[in-house]
Amino acid sequence: HNKQADDGWLQAWDPVSRSVVWETERGARATSGVLATAGNLVFMGNSNGNELAAYNAETGEVLWNFDTQSAVYAAPITYELDGEQYIAASVGGTGGSDYYAPSYGRMLVFKIGGEEVLPAKLSYTPPALNPPLLTATADVVAHGGEVYSEHCAVCHGNGAVQQRSSFPNLTLSPLLHSQAGFDQVVLNGARLARGMAAYSDRLTAEDSLAVREYIVSRAIEVMNAPPRPAFGPPPSPEPDDVHEEAADN
Repeated sequence: HNKQADDGWLQAWDPVSRSVVWETERGARATSGVLATAGNLVFMGNSNGNELAAYNAETGEVLWNFDTQSAVYAAPITYELDGEQYIAASVGGTGGSDYYAPSYGRMLVFKIGGEEVLPAKLSYTPPALNPPLLTATADVVAHGGEVYSEHCAVCHGNGAVQQRSSFPNLTLSPLLHSQAGFDQVVLNGARLARGMAAYSDRLTAEDSLAVREYIVSRAIEVMNAPPRPAFGPPPSPEPDDVHEEAADN
């Protein structure tokens, strides 16, 4: 797995000759851990492809694969019960940054002759940015950014832009339209049961207002920003932008 490019592949290595015996095609996907069995099978999953596959241990040929409907990060395991061998894999996760998307977290168990079928995937439309108007002064927004960086960024992402699916992207929160509702969560612990701590012992009402206004400002910036490619560097500046930058320099 190449951590820099988020791509991965399965490779069989001969430690005696110190050479690659075979490897799978490389692609834009993170791979799971690997399970090798005494029957010359190798099982591996991936995240972006949402697949669990079995390979011939000697040749690397794909012998079987299954659409898990969700990311596979952990290595599968095998066990025997009443004379039958099973393969189990823990799956779940969006493989992206959308907290609101169905994760399909479940334990999948396979055996030869198994006939169970996964239910169809749910229809899902990602939430759209819909921030309210920004009414705060630049000083209030700046203060909110400082408070956010100290108390919120570790879970919700730097600059209020979430890159993980573990925590909600606050720029999409409907609570941006209600300071009272925002305070109930941030200060009074309205979502304590879901893991969101109460910050009334560390933040004032003015801090909470400033944080909400900062997130509103970031949501507006993200909404108005030009689209970026899914992979690779951001788009090159337009010719007029280049001239303006040259003039500034």
